[in-house]
Amino acid sequence: MLSGIPAVDLFDAMATRFNPDKMQGDGGIIRFWFPDRKEAVSIDLGKSVMFPRGEDYDITADGSDTQITISRALFTKLLMRQANPLELIQNKEMVISGNAALMASMFGALDAVDPQFDIVTP
Repeated sequence: MLSGIPAVDLFDAMATRFNPDKMQGDGGIIRFWFPDRKEAVSIDLGKSVMFPRGEDYDITADGSDTQITISRALFTKLLMRQANPLELIQNKEMVISGNAALMASMFGALDAVDPQFDIVTP
């Protein structure tokens, strides 16, 4: 199901789990490239906000603090905790240039998904 969601919508959903109290560092801009889907998303990350923006797929564009290139399938596995980010980097399946700590800050500021959340409460 996750693989069918456009990348920008997936990051919008992730942003709902952003917890400013967990955010470490000053933030910046992270650009994700998904070459297998020809999708790109920029994330404006700050102390109190995670704002994703869809953009044209242009790997030559710059202006971000961190650039991450990964297949969408592997990114989905990363989100589902079925892939180890260090192994992906070592195997060159995920390439990070710029400030790699910024990506760690983003993922560290996301609250865990609660599969038992109440849809409607009395």
